[in-house]
Amino acid sequence: MLIDFYVENFLSFKDGVNFTMLADTQSKQERPDAVIKVGKYELLRSAGLWGPNAGGKSNFLKALSVMSLMVHGVHINSLKNSILPVTKFKLNESCDEKPTTFEVRFLLQSVLWQGSSIDMVFRYGIQYTA
Repeated sequence: MLIDFYVENFLSFKDGVNFTMLADTQSKQERPDAVIKVGKYELLRSAGLWGPNAGGKSNFLKALSVMSLMVHGVHINSLKNSILPVTKFKLNESCDEKPTTFEVRFLLQSVLWQGSSIDMVFRYGIQYTA
């Protein structure tokens, strides 16, 4: 289950942006049915992206897709003849030298270990430069 996703210096995201599924106090009070408790985490059951045209919604989904491809589809041996999808923020020249960063954190499951519940949280991060 997704906890959060972070992207920086990719397409329209110059500064870091964090998309989180952690429920805030307002969500828990106004829509308790929209929140699921998994171990110590209270997560939203679903989320939506909305905003103005050219607001970054599609680029956010592209960032998720690129990270997924890099984790699942690109192996280090196949990089010899491939080019990483370098699509940095182009409206500021200082971003040319900064790395592109993706990070995802997810909860695999909550397990019982010696009488205590343990949350199995995994964090994967990728950072690369051209």
